[in-house]
Amino acid sequence: GASDEVVTGALRSQVLFLAESLGGAFGAALYRNSWCSDSPLQVNPNHKDILAKQMKSNFSEVLTICKDFVSELVAGIHPCCLWIEEKHDPETNITTVPAVIFDEDRFFHIKNLRAEGRYLPLIEKSDMANGQFSLSLDQFDLIFETFLRTQCLSSYIS
Repeated sequence: GASDEVVTGALRSQVLFLAESLGGAFGAALYRNSWCSDSPLQVNPNHKDILAKQMKSNFSEVLTICKDFVSELVAGIHPCCLWIEEKHDPETNITTVPAVIFDEDRFFHIKNLRAEGRYLPLIEKSDMANGQFSLSLDQFDLIFETFLRTQCLSSYIS
């Protein structure tokens, strides 16, 4: 109904805002001397070796940004997972399968702390995102809710 249309419109706005923000990060990384990502090509196309080096450098810049963004997106997942041990009933000889339960409230709390720059893990890991791409729940709540409902996240958690 009307409520679904409102949520769909809000989610679309959040996705477009996120895309614009990531586009700004890509543009700033690729064209440091330009104020936007629409800068003209700075290398003469006749110099293919220079152009190839620049394109390889550009690709690694974009790859690094994407890796940092995904690392930030999944940061905080592991502390929110609770392992439920399996149980074996000797009378019926039935073993229950272990389960992983995910604490969404804790995950949202960690994301808010990261967006405010206040969450630091006890042990720093080299592959831990630096918080550059942390998303605030105030601006991206629907994106987080959609992200938490995906099959890929369920597979990642288990």
